[in-house]
Amino acid sequence: MTRPDSRLLGTIQFGSILRDVQRVESRPEPSVEELLRACEQDAFERGRQAGELALRESLLEQRAEFLALQRGLFAHLRNSVPEVLAQCEAAMVELAFEVAGRLVAGVPISMEMIQSVVREAVSELTDAGRITVQLHPEDLELLQSANAPVLNEEIAGDRMQFEASTNVTRGGCVLRTRFGSVDARRETKFEQLRQSAVS
Repeated sequence: MTRPDSRLLGTIQFGSILRDVQRVESRPEPSVEELLRACEQDAFERGRQAGELALRESLLEQRAEFLALQRGLFAHLRNSVPEVLAQCEAAMVELAFEVAGRLVAGVPISMEMIQSVVREAVSELTDAGRITVQLHPEDLELLQSANAPVLNEEIAGDRMQFEASTNVTRGGCVLRTRFGSVDARRETKFEQLRQSAVS
């Protein structure tokens, strides 16, 4: 073994005191197991990041679909509101007529009521001539038993003729002339009112 040249050997002098000097140990080469664990960890991390990205994209797509559905639903509701209101209005009108019909049906028939119905129907005639007034048999009997003034009234010099008819419901009348007829039955008036309210 050769000895180093003494000229090469000497003292190294430092200009300042070395502090916090630590001895560096060389790290041993990682084992196969450690390399496999590091690869697995790296693959897991990449998979996790890819999964998060896919989940984020899926959530964005679902949110866009949900917003589109929400907009469609709101548009449908906006378009449906007028239709629902119209249906409710028609149902309310029908209900009002049903209630009114039941209330009127429950009102007792009086002589004054029958006379009023007959006079109102006569006022609708423009050219009457001879008039036949058809009443429900019980209504005619009520007028006759009370000797109602309407039984003796004349229209254009002709006295009205009264006759009983089972085709006329209580509280109404039908007028017949040579020019036509006037249907003043309650159900007819209600149907006319209903048609005018619906149209």
